Amino acid sequence: MRHRPADAGRRRACSRTRKLKVLDGAENRTIFIGMDQFSDELQYSNVKGKNPFKDVRVRKALNLAVDREAIKRVTDARPVDPGRRS
Repeated sequence: MRHRPADAGRRRACSRTRKLKVLDGAENRTIFIGMDQFSDELQYSNVKGKNPFKDVRVRKALNLAVDREAIKRVTDARPVDPGRRS
């Protein structure tokens, strides 16, 4: 089952009534967007005959369009000391 990190409190409360054990702790997660900037045509796209990612302006625009703060909120990203044990 996948749940949003914000649901952890409800899962803990549920675990007391349903004999469900909830484990949580630090995790190592990397999120990236890969852009094929070398092919002449994008393989899995409805854009045919060209590759927009070959244009640095398109790549920069995509970089600016990513809402990093929203990603942090959705993934519950927060810095954690890697030496800390849960």
